[in-house]
Amino acid sequence: MIAAHVKALAEYDAEPGDNPKSPAVARANALVTKTRQALFDHRPTNLAEATRKGEFMASCRTFIEWDDFDQVQLINALTPMAG
Repeated sequence: MIAAHVKALAEYDAEPGDNPKSPAVARANALVTKTRQALFDHRPTNLAEATRKGEFMASCRTFIEWDDFDQVQLINALTPMAG
């Protein structure tokens, strides 16, 4: 999932900035948003995965600069599944 989000960000960044409302930019933005949400929704299976995910989220602008999530969502995203 991290790789998919990194790829989506790279594709978004590769779009020319002259027309931010173009269909290509809208598609790239939608993919960034979708892969970001997938990272929030996926629960790690162990502490090592939670650590990798947390380190990535702490270094990625879509988690640092975007403020459209709450603490509970972040905690759930980083808490390993029981079992």
